[in-house]
Amino acid sequence: MSKAEKIRKATLAAVAQRDAYVNETTDDIAEMYRKAADDMAAQIRGSDGRRIEPLELHALLQATAAVLRRLNTLRDARLENDLNTLAVMAGMPFGDTLTFSRRERAKDAAVSFVKNFVHSDGLQLSDRLWRLSRHAADTVAEHLKAAVGNGDDAFHAVMGSLGSGADVPPHIAKAYDASRAGALRQSLRDIMTGSPDPTTGGGVVYQAERLFRTELIRAHGEAYMGMAFETEGVRGVRFMLSPRHPKPDICDTHASSDLYGLGAGVYPNRESCPWPAHPNTFSYVVAVFDDEAGGSGKDKAESSAKTQYPSVYEDSFPKSYQSLKHHVDVLKARGADTDRLRRELGQKKRWVAAGLSSEQKSWLNTQAGYVFLSDETLIKQFAHHAGQPVFMKHYLNLQHLIDNAQVVARSNESSVMFFQEDERVMKAVLKTTRDGSEVYLTSLHVSDMKAVKRALKKETVFKNEYGSL
Repeated sequence: MSKAEKIRKATLAAVAQRDAYVNETTDDIAEMYRKAADDMAAQIRGSDGRRIEPLELHALLQATAAVLRRLNTLRDARLENDLNTLAVMAGMPFGDTLTFSRRERAKDAAVSFVKNFVHSDGLQLSDRLWRLSRHAADTVAEHLKAAVGNGDDAFHAVMGSLGSGADVPPHIAKAYDASRAGALRQSLRDIMTGSPDPTTGGGVVYQAERLFRTELIRAHGEAYMGMAFETEGVRGVRFMLSPRHPKPDICDTHASSDLYGLGAGVYPNRESCPWPAHPNTFSYVVAVFDDEAGGSGKDKAESSAKTQYPSVYEDSFPKSYQSLKHHVDVLKARGADTDRLRRELGQKKRWVAAGLSSEQKSWLNTQAGYVFLSDETLIKQFAHHAGQPVFMKHYLNLQHLIDNAQVVARSNESSVMFFQEDERVMKAVLKTTRDGSEVYLTSLHVSDMKAVKRALKKETVFKNEYGSL
């Protein structure tokens, strides 16, 4: 059996062990939260039918907060231990190829990366743990305050109803019952252990399980890649879907794309690999050796942007578009801002996006015959318009948009806005260079009729098929 075959077989075993360990850990976390819920319920004294009065609330809040602090300490210690355990597990496939000290360095680097990684929302792991603790504390405290307060109001309403002989409204009776000791104990257990809530679809424990699952798998994958790229003969890593992959998503795209000529889903270095594509994933990566990779590839030691991202600059627009979008998504997930994206990915590449008629040239004050789309504009679009339903087909359809625009108006001295309504209103902005020799697409996005109305108020309107709006 070759070295590559041994590592591939050992990787599958390590991933199976990873999944089993993560599932066992999340079960333990659920049990930890159940125990905390029982401890909080035990702070509520008296028989099930006894109403908890407002005078008891302060002491009850202090007691439940103490339980949560103990839970947080146990939870965080468990996470610290499990991050290291998963990173060690990731080294199993490389036991015969890397020394213990090199595997230890990769393990430590992976754990450090997980702890210090800044997500797209600006939060590190410690911030997420704090937010997890804060969410649990706020949820429990707000529930107790509402249940006891509403129960007290309901009690006085019931007393008033009894005095007048009127029936007690159902919602008053429900609020009164919710403040009884037995009901309050059960509702605390529900909140802590998974009763659905409107925001998350899960209880407080769901948030903890999700964090553990995401970060433990991240530690395993980071350690694996760190060791894989230190192994002689490794050309890249292949993005693999888990057998548990429920339905097609972005993972399928990453696993099937051949952006580097190395084969479907193969990425030449850590920087280019988009794993993990999202939280809560069970996807993984496997080392790919020189004789397994398709195409000629590039020397891993070269570091220029054009070498690191070859398919952005050497292929047709459709493939360049897909590759550039992929790299923007990967770098954004690692906290890159627009300036960094432009520095690392921008190479002054441009494509012809549309032709210009004589009338359109007059609007734009140019003799240029074409509209160019630059890689800098694409980078900006991907960075700032993420989530908008604008795809490659819309860029390829720019000619149709500007030729069939219902409204064309001057945006500023050098730019002209084109609005075209089909299934939705699309807006394209074309800009003429200072010397008038070239025209570039600077923005393409979904718009609305409010923007059209604002455009019609501009001083210079070249075309208006709507009339008065």
